[in-house]
Amino acid sequence: MSVLKHILLADDDDDIRESIVAVLTDAGYQASQCSGGDEVIKVLHSLVAQRQSLPDLCILDVAMPGLGGLETASMLKKDPLFRYIPTILLTGRDTLDDIVAGFDAGADDYLIKPCRELELLARVRAALRIHSLYQELSSAKAETEAWRSHVQSWQEESAQFGGLIGNSSSMREVFTLIERVAVADVPVLIRGESGTGKELVAKEIHNRSARSSQPLIVQNCAAFQEQLLESALFGHVRGAFTGAVRDKAGLFQVADKGTLFLDEVGELSLPLQAKLLRVVQEGSFIPVGDTRERHVDVRIVAATHRPLEEMIERGEFRADLFYRLSVVPITLPPLRERGSDIQLLAQLILKNILKRRKLGAVEISLSAMDLILQHSWPGNVRELQNELERALIIAGERSAILEPSHFSISVNPAVALKNQTRSYSQTIEELPNSLTHNLPSLSSDRLLSGVENLQDAFKIVEQVMIRNALKRTNGNKSEAARILGISRSTLIAKVQEFEI
Repeated sequence: MSVLKHILLADDDDDIRESIVAVLTDAGYQASQCSGGDEVIKVLHSLVAQRQSLPDLCILDVAMPGLGGLETASMLKKDPLFRYIPTILLTGRDTLDDIVAGFDAGADDYLIKPCRELELLARVRAALRIHSLYQELSSAKAETEAWRSHVQSWQEESAQFGGLIGNSSSMREVFTLIERVAVADVPVLIRGESGTGKELVAKEIHNRSARSSQPLIVQNCAAFQEQLLESALFGHVRGAFTGAVRDKAGLFQVADKGTLFLDEVGELSLPLQAKLLRVVQEGSFIPVGDTRERHVDVRIVAATHRPLEEMIERGEFRADLFYRLSVVPITLPPLRERGSDIQLLAQLILKNILKRRKLGAVEISLSAMDLILQHSWPGNVRELQNELERALIIAGERSAILEPSHFSISVNPAVALKNQTRSYSQTIEELPNSLTHNLPSLSSDRLLSGVENLQDAFKIVEQVMIRNALKRTNGNKSEAARILGISRSTLIAKVQEFEI
């Protein structure tokens, strides 16, 4: 049994209202009536509150006391709850100005009073077809948003490895290495610039190891002076030094059967390096001021941003300790070399900040994202997080979009060109053969004819790769931009620049 189409009529003339309702009812429609625009708005909100179906069509008289038809139609189109209800305006003046004003207000059609029955029903049927299209549009929009949310969620989940995030090939290699070394129970040396996430790697190694139920102890070797660090690591006995009023266990004892993460191990003095070497080799040490040896079962994960090989040559770091610690070395790439990971990290970090600060939805504009992608990020992920925190504060809680003006970073042309070089290399390596097999060789005389510098060469490579990406995606710019690892706005700008 089909449901009758519901039409809501508003007119302050009782006779006209009754006659139109009679025609609609005889034609098989469910018709209800109001005497003014204010009543229409009230009825619609009441239906929403009671979770009842909204009308399929509103017919509104232009001239009514209070809220007229033009104002009512305009209000309906601006309200997300009612914008998909088509409207027909009734007007007693057959003038172009009134008709144009009606369409400007958002009306879908108009009728001149007094209207003929056949014309009324024809306009109603046409408006109801518009309603069907509106419903399809609304449904498609909802499905698109749901799919976009699903895809984004899938991308975020697939890019997360415990507390680490990344989809680039370099980070995927790190994730694979962590999985393999976690179960090996050997010392690990994590290398990388400050802010790249070395402590997160240590946590993942511990959490995926057989020691995960035991403690993970973290100590920054640059945080204490030598004597205090020695006491913190190895403990001391009462009277070992001024202020040592009682025995105190060191971190090696606390971490027994678990993992000890020594961050900035390159800051250790040579005497402390010697004591650390003994623990690594023998699993034993002597607390400060004591003569008795202690034995522990501790897995050591060390990290540094310093060039230990150069320190060994200068006599600042023990070679034997270096080789003991770096049984399995893991090198974290700097953020500037991680391509599309930067955009993914920015979005996830922003999402977490908003959740922590209990703020509403905020997005990063395309121009701001381009700025983020072109920055060199010397402070890596930590700098990115701090910059997003700052941008939110500068933008204010009412802002829903982060613009370039909210950020303190800028683009250094030399750095941008260097980053662009890396981006091209990574993109070529990561793209499937179907996209790159037609890419001309950079050594080709034909390709490089007349090219005198790297920047011109890059432009040639850009054009070829963009053409191939667009060809592969049948001209879909969003998909092509995703494959190339750039934003859609950047791709469009390049297409216009190269006249592709």
